[in-house]
Amino acid sequence: MKNKLVTVFLMLFGLLLTLFLFGCTDLENKEANFECEVKIDSWNEDCVALKGKAHICQIYDSLYSPQNKIPEYCTNDCVNRSNYLASVGEECLIISVQDSRLKFKNGEYPKVYWTQTYELVEEENQTELDNNNLENEITSKECQFDSDCSDLCFGSKIIDNYCDLTNYSCKVAKETDCSLEKEIIVNKEYSKTCSNLTCTLNKTELENDKLDISNTWKEYNNLRQELTKLEAHMDDIMLKQAEGITQELMITTFNSLNIISGNWIKLLEDATVNLIDEGLAALANGDQTQMSKTQTFSWAYNNREKLRIELIKVDAMLNSLQNANQELTNKINSLN
Repeated sequence: MKNKLVTVFLMLFGLLLTLFLFGCTDLENKEANFECEVKIDSWNEDCVALKGKAHICQIYDSLYSPQNKIPEYCTNDCVNRSNYLASVGEECLIISVQDSRLKFKNGEYPKVYWTQTYELVEEENQTELDNNNLENEITSKECQFDSDCSDLCFGSKIIDNYCDLTNYSCKVAKETDCSLEKEIIVNKEYSKTCSNLTCTLNKTELENDKLDISNTWKEYNNLRQELTKLEAHMDDIMLKQAEGITQELMITTFNSLNIISGNWIKLLEDATVNLIDEGLAALANGDQTQMSKTQTFSWAYNNREKLRIELIKVDAMLNSLQNANQELTNKINSLN
């Protein structure tokens, strides 16, 4: 009896192995009637990196018909295999479905059925998917009492559930959308979200905004240091104008103006930007005879006064940013 079972097992195993091997061979030798062509738009100047290239993928799906338009296989798998998106933008890709060129060996051109620019197949509306998943999650639970149906957070919503005794399954009693609750902090309106079955602010969003404010504060603080150095240079020019401006002092002033112009131009007022541009023009040639001593003193004095006005504005901005940072810090701490 034992030998018979072994014999039957070996016969079944051999049959399965044969089917598997023939199946794989058949798949490898299967002829494709259609193919995808991923081509680079030759008329778009932004696609010059791969202009004129094309990548072909055979469509082995026996159920595919060109009446079904371009299949998702072409816009996803075939595009990924081409690796074109590593070098050019999506607007460079043109997707076509045509007869397989493997069937045309006598110089004939395959018929093209569909051509479109690159588009991924749109996914089903995520909100609908979420609502369906929520409904399935809730109604799949059996219950005898309301306490068997625990309330939960679902996205920004608080879902209150109850036990429906007609079929002993959980049902939604009430939804509270926390995103409709707003709070203004540092002149910005924040929407609340659901956390531990209460409507609360999103701590991560607050922390990200606090980081942005901190980085902006650092920019203005660096600007203040550079403006202070430049103010000191102007004082130095005023003190030394009686002796004549040295080449070394002009180079130092020129470098300071360059730093301001290059790094902090977006933070400055137009008047100070003009001051810097005029200073660069005056100092770039290094000619000490362009201005008399009186003119040099007047130029340095006027610039110093403009810089002091700018410093007052920068200090006000630093103070405002520091207060905003503290307000966000207090709010984040209150959420812990």
